[in-house]
Amino acid sequence: MTVSPTLDYYLVMTGPWLSSALGRNTSLWVIDYVYLFHAQQLLAEKQRHGVKIGFATSVQKEEWKAAEIYPTQVCRLLPIGEEQGHSFGYSNQE
Repeated sequence: MTVSPTLDYYLVMTGPWLSSALGRNTSLWVIDYVYLFHAQQLLAEKQRHGVKIGFATSVQKEEWKAAEIYPTQVCRLLPIGEEQGHSFGYSNQE
């Protein structure tokens, strides 16, 4: 995490944990969840709680849920349209 005022968003894509049974040279690209954090809001929240800012700054479970945009779009910072989400199987049905 950075204190840079020029950063707008953090886009985080997560996939399944790989077991060692798959081997070291296995290349797997699976996206299970996508999160979008507003950088300045997240920074302000962390600073308000006295969290150390830097590499591997901790993010609480509630913050992850609020930032989710795939598979369920909870975060509405940048709404995903049907065409945009189609590439990773997203359906924006309200």
